[in-house]
Amino acid sequence: MSVKDFIDAEKTELSTEIRQRIMEVVEKNGGHLASNLGVVELTVALHAVFDFAGQDRVFFDVGHQCYAHKLLTGRDDCFDTLRRFGGISGFPDKSEDCRDSFSAGHSSTSLSAALGLCVARDRAGEKNHIIAVIGDGALTGGEAYEALNHIGETKTRLIIILNDNQMSIDKNVGVLTRNLTKLRVSRGYKNFKRGFSGFLRKIPLIGKGLHRFAEGSRNFFRGLFTRDILFEHFNLKYTGVFDGHDIKGLISVLQSAKQMDRPVLIHINTKKGSGNVAAESFPDRFHGVKSGLAPGESAFSSVAGQALCAMAENNSSIAVVTAAMAEGTGMKYFAAKHPDRLYDVGIAEQHAVTFAAGLCEGGLKPYVAIYSTFLQRAYDQIITDVCMNAMPVVFLVDRAGIVGSDGKTHHGVFDVSYFGSIPNMHVLAPADIQALKKCIAFSETFSKPLSIRYGNFYRSELSVEPPENPFLWQTIGNAQSKVAVITYSNLLLHEALTAQERLKEEGIEVQVINACSISPIDTRLLQNLSSEIVVVLEDSVPSGGLAQRVALWSAENGSPFRLVKMTLPENTFVTHGSYEELLKYYSLDADSVCRAVREAL
Repeated sequence: MSVKDFIDAEKTELSTEIRQRIMEVVEKNGGHLASNLGVVELTVALHAVFDFAGQDRVFFDVGHQCYAHKLLTGRDDCFDTLRRFGGISGFPDKSEDCRDSFSAGHSSTSLSAALGLCVARDRAGEKNHIIAVIGDGALTGGEAYEALNHIGETKTRLIIILNDNQMSIDKNVGVLTRNLTKLRVSRGYKNFKRGFSGFLRKIPLIGKGLHRFAEGSRNFFRGLFTRDILFEHFNLKYTGVFDGHDIKGLISVLQSAKQMDRPVLIHINTKKGSGNVAAESFPDRFHGVKSGLAPGESAFSSVAGQALCAMAENNSSIAVVTAAMAEGTGMKYFAAKHPDRLYDVGIAEQHAVTFAAGLCEGGLKPYVAIYSTFLQRAYDQIITDVCMNAMPVVFLVDRAGIVGSDGKTHHGVFDVSYFGSIPNMHVLAPADIQALKKCIAFSETFSKPLSIRYGNFYRSELSVEPPENPFLWQTIGNAQSKVAVITYSNLLLHEALTAQERLKEEGIEVQVINACSISPIDTRLLQNLSSEIVVVLEDSVPSGGLAQRVALWSAENGSPFRLVKMTLPENTFVTHGSYEELLKYYSLDADSVCRAVREAL
């Protein structure tokens, strides 16, 4: 039975069941809770109006609110596998189901993708409906406005739903947010317009003429209640604001939108975390949760935020720039102590990086705290605005390396390659919180561009005394061992040390080298290395990674050691799963290291 056949009461009951199912599975598996709970009624309404089993298509911006859509497209039986290794993704994934119109995971892309499909549809002479669901947080990203600029020119049939919940990962900031707030409270204009138009039409003889005059002067009347509506300047038909939890009302609005022959934007207001008291009260903390419905915080993130906070007490030039994720990057501590020196620019990584370069030019010491996977959006700005100008911006690259169940759109497996290839850039990879503190302290007076990368996985039992100079690699074990394993990060150093202990029991001596610096590499240590076999272990793409850098140095310097590369596979996007499962699957765990060493001897 299709949702289209449900009566109103059944749709409401279905929404309750979907919400309960989401909470039940997220409690076991972790995932994006608040964002998914906020769009349950909207998703039910979409499925009641459009034919996603046919040709209609829906694009969820970011995609972290697609759980209800997955349940309504036949994936209830496998929903318990959400975000688990071999199970369904926590984001839209075309390879999983064709009704996931576009594989997604990053912000502000839905309008561009949906417009492209609209243009292709129009050229083919087809009549299906295309819907883009974008949040007010994603609307702070520049790509969304590039798309809006183009949409207004094409005047194609496209339904845009602005899901306004006043949140992205953190609370939204900026002028756009304030203007959306004005639209939310401008219902008076809408009600006035409807009543006044009806009144004019009823005036004998001159009513129709007065109504035409009033329609021509609608901007004047609207100005009595609110400023010009931004979206109408993009040639969009704007309608709203509607209750995003009123299924019946949403269905009516969507049915009307289907009849439009131009792009229309439907502005709805929803409650992030709706139906869960904790998620409603703290939507930022419950944006992404660990199993047990507990909001998670990375130890590295917390330490970074607190270390910067303390350092800034005695250095007024220190400033922090983040992109809608002060909470996730641990910069909430800095914001609490130094609110006038934390700049949250919204989901705008390109601007964040160039803005930081400008702060540098003005004599400040900026720290840019952004997840590895999101920082990819600012690659050009890192090259041209920071590194080409040799600006001493410090990048705190959070969620670096394999990140677990969020999957292929969120693994930070490219930053080693893209940072390491840029002139003037230096890359540090502290293995534990003591090393991270030392790296941040070192960065205060470092006069060149610097990246400090760390993951969200942390083994507290791993404690390695960090070197005084973070650009020097650290040897752990017998330096005269026949085999050396070079690695970095808390996650992989633990695997290497575990392998070292196991191999020792077999009578095989292995030295582990903690590559605190990925760029530059420690060539002095490599020159003095006596090991015959060198294994490089890293959770990065091989092109431009540490293994490739060591191989290049070895080839250029005629090094006598034999190199064994243990990296992620070439030309592969990393799937989702637990850390243990992923390390084993990609042969990066301690067992794989032991096996590689035995085979090399």
